[in-house]
Amino acid sequence: MNFVELDAAETLTALEAAQKSGVRGGRVHDWLHARAAQKAKVTELLTDNFADFAGLEDGFSVLPP
Repeated sequence: MNFVELDAAETLTALEAAQKSGVRGGRVHDWLHARAAQKAKVTELLTDNFADFAGLEDGFSVLPP
């Protein structure tokens, strides 16, 4: 498992994009995870919360572990 964090500028950019996309509430947390997955250039994001990431996939698949 690799950990990737978004720096302050990346987080601000991601939050601005979330706002423009209408992402609100707890879904913002999932949005940030999805942006970190993009940064890490993953092909698959494994999660038990499959439905939480529906529509956030951009360059990767979301799969159950």
